[in-house]
Formats: sequence, C-alpha cells, structure tokens
Amino acid sequence: MSLTHRKPSPRSLEARRRKARKSTGPRTQRGKRRVALNSLRSGSFARSPWRSMLALDEDGRKLAVLL
Repeated sequence: MSLTHRKPSPRSLEARRRKARKSTGPRTQRGKRRVALNSLRSGSFARSPWRSMLALDEDGRKLAVLL
C-alpha cells in the first residue's frame, strides 16, 4: 500500500494560513499564567508531585508529612 501525498490547492493553503493567524496562543501575562500549568497531571498519572507543587508555589513539607 503506497502512501501518496497530494499537494493542497492554493485555496486550501490560504484557508490554512488565515486560520493559523487566529491560533497564536495566549498573549497577555494573565493568559500565559493560566495555561502554564495545563500539562500538570494529578493522581496516578502524575509524573512528580514535587514538580507540580513547586509550579503551584505550594509547600512540599505538608506532602512529606502526609506520606
């Protein structure tokens, strides 16, 4: 089975460019702070609770006491 790639039409390329101009991510400092923690996970999917706590400016000693 061969995979062939067709070139997008000029109309399609222009539509993609217009759409890309709108999706630039957060621009304000408030928006940037809000999305900065999007990749943090909780529960069994968490990579490191210490990194999450540092990112949220929480005290890690409380977690150590609980553990």
